[in-house]
Amino acid sequence: MLLNFSFTDPPTPIAPPQLNSVGATYLWIQLNANSISGDGPIIQRDIDYRSTSGSWTDIQPVDSHQYKIGHLDPDTEYEIRVLLTRPGEGGRGAPGPPLIMRTKCGDPMHGPRNIEVVKIKSKQITIRWEPFGYNVTRCHSFNLTAQYRYAVGGQEHVGEEVCQDTGHIQPQYTLRGLPPYTNVSVKLVLMNSEGRKESDELVIQTDEDGK
Repeated sequence: MLLNFSFTDPPTPIAPPQLNSVGATYLWIQLNANSISGDGPIIQRDIDYRSTSGSWTDIQPVDSHQYKIGHLDPDTEYEIRVLLTRPGEGGRGAPGPPLIMRTKCGDPMHGPRNIEVVKIKSKQITIRWEPFGYNVTRCHSFNLTAQYRYAVGGQEHVGEEVCQDTGHIQPQYTLRGLPPYTNVSVKLVLMNSEGRKESDELVIQTDEDGK
C-alpha cells in the first residue's frame, strides 16, 4: 500500500504593507500581499496592528487589497502587519514584516482654560492656567504663547512670548517689561503643526509705579 503525504508551508507575505495615506486618526494601507513565501491558495487575509507601546489588535477577515484602519490616536507610532491563511488545518501563516508609521498630529481640542492672575506688579503680570496634556494638545510637539497688547500715549503695543512648550509644562508665566498703571489685554494660544486654539481674552491693569 502506497501512502502519499503532502506537506505545505502556510503562506507569509514577503513585503510589509504599503501606506496609501495617513491622517491624525487613520492609516490607509495596501496589503501588498501578492508575493508570498509558503503555499496558497489564499482564502483569508487578516491585519494585525498596534501602537508601539500597546497590544495587538486583529482585524479579520479583510476582503479588499486596501484597508483603512481608523479610530487611532494622533501623533502615535503604529506597527501594521498582514497574516494570510490557506485551506486546511494549520493553514494560517506567520505575520509578514511590519509597516511602521506615525499618525499625524490632530488639531488641538480646545484653547487654554481658566486663566487667572497670580500676581500683579507695576511692570509685570503673572498668570496661570488649567494644566492640560496630550488629550488636549493631540500632539507631542506643541507650544503655548501669550499674546498681549496695551496702549500708551495713544500708540498700541503688541507682543508675543512663548510661555510653554513640549519640554516645559509649568502652567504659569510672568510677562515683564510692561508699563505701570496700564490695562493689558492677554490671551493664550495653543499651537501644534496642524492648528491652533485660543483662550478667552483677559484684561489686567498693572500697578502704579513703585509697587
